[in-house]
Amino acid sequence: MVNSNSENSVVVRYSRPDDGKEWTNECRFESDRVIWRTIGAFGGSDAGRWRIGPYDEDIRFALEGSSVTITTTYSDGSSGSESYTVR
Repeated sequence: MVNSNSENSVVVRYSRPDDGKEWTNECRFESDRVIWRTIGAFGGSDAGRWRIGPYDEDIRFALEGSSVTITTTYSDGSSGSESYTVR
């Protein structure tokens, strides 16, 4: 669920499927890259660090027609992609 958005960032909230824990993340966009941080992950309202370190995953997106593909590359070089229909 999108809670808010601005020109270059969006705040999203979701429930983790395995345990139902609610998470709130802020995502900002730099070209085709998504950079994110948690908000209030440990009971407060503080924002965590932006995931831009050398061991953080690299998340990219590509829009094509009514589809968006998200590709995540991890620090060990492994990666995965998921495609979604944009409504």
